[in-house]
Amino acid sequence: MQNLSTTRSVILTLIQFLLCFLFFFPLVSEAQSSSPIIRIKILEGKKSITAGAAAGSYQIESESGKIRSYSSSTSPQRIEATSSGIKIDSILWGKQIWIKSKESDFLSLVNGKKYRGSLLVKQKEDFLEVINELSLEEYLYGVIEEEVPSDWPLEVLCAQAIVARTYALEKIGRLERLAEDQDYSLSSTTDDQVYGGVKSETRQARLAVDLTQGKVVTYQGELIKAFYHNCCGGYTVSSGDVWGGEDFPYLRVGPDEFCKESPYYKWEWEIKISDLRNILIKEGFSVGKIYRLEVLSRTQDLSFEEGGRVAKLRIYYKGGELDLTGKEFRELIMQQIGKSLLRSTLFKVTRWAKREASYFRFEGRGSGHGVGMCQWGAKKMAEEGKSFKEILEFYYPGTEIEKHY
Repeated sequence: MQNLSTTRSVILTLIQFLLCFLFFFPLVSEAQSSSPIIRIKILEGKKSITAGAAAGSYQIESESGKIRSYSSSTSPQRIEATSSGIKIDSILWGKQIWIKSKESDFLSLVNGKKYRGSLLVKQKEDFLEVINELSLEEYLYGVIEEEVPSDWPLEVLCAQAIVARTYALEKIGRLERLAEDQDYSLSSTTDDQVYGGVKSETRQARLAVDLTQGKVVTYQGELIKAFYHNCCGGYTVSSGDVWGGEDFPYLRVGPDEFCKESPYYKWEWEIKISDLRNILIKEGFSVGKIYRLEVLSRTQDLSFEEGGRVAKLRIYYKGGELDLTGKEFRELIMQQIGKSLLRSTLFKVTRWAKREASYFRFEGRGSGHGVGMCQWGAKKMAEEGKSFKEILEFYYPGTEIEKHY
């Protein structure tokens, strides 16, 4: 009887899988066909690139109507920026070209990386700019894994998919209202959302996008500014405190105990005071020998222990003082060192000496700006059984999840 029961269970599971396969995937295809087409800047500042197709045939088109057909069986085309315009195989094509195909599953190839959809290559002065045009849903396939690991709970991935979709659509709408004259809506970096193309796609990431297809977060019928970050360090903050300007009522501000398991909940970093001076000089500040770094104010007038992020700090040096916001100071460090060692502006700083050198030691919490959804907090909530809807309601109070298309 036990074997019979097990067999029936397996059969029922297979039937459910087949039903999902037969009925769900046609809906996914239909949703993608109704998804908006967006443009993502994936590359800039290069004198030359290689581009083509991962498989099948494709064509290159110029502004003037010149068209040439190619096959992926040949090597990708070397595209160069010259004083006379874009050059391919010693032929000039003007200031911009399209690389596209009539095949619905076309994969572009840029410097060996695969992207869904077509490519727009433009020459800006002496350099090339590459823009990937594809459906929003396909774009999200390449975003999720870059923002949260695919082995995290599916509810987190679904929440991330909805937030990333909302962020993209809200920015696209904002650019349209402002009549911004640019060829792309989003960058593929942390300036917007990290997008890695096909190499960043995973089965779980695609599933999360498909399960939430077209869903967005709204407040009083309008798309929200769907900010999110890695770890809030125990306290989410308002957008006004971080970037200035308007505070939005749907961006939660307050204690958040869910992210304590993050490796960045607490961190330390130190820098030689002489190295900090060199960084400031490289950024154009004329500073003498640095003596002290003092936090002048924090967000919401809270202490570090209460979650107050550095609003303004002062650097005392021989011959003067230099005031910077916490955001300016962190960005300056990131630009010069090239990575986020100063992980957030939720920090305190002390001066100390070791090995005959003087240092500033930063003790901090969290990673990122602290506005909106805390990804590590969302992970813990999902592990405790919370749905993506409950996660989004917590981080964006007063909002609703709606079907946009």
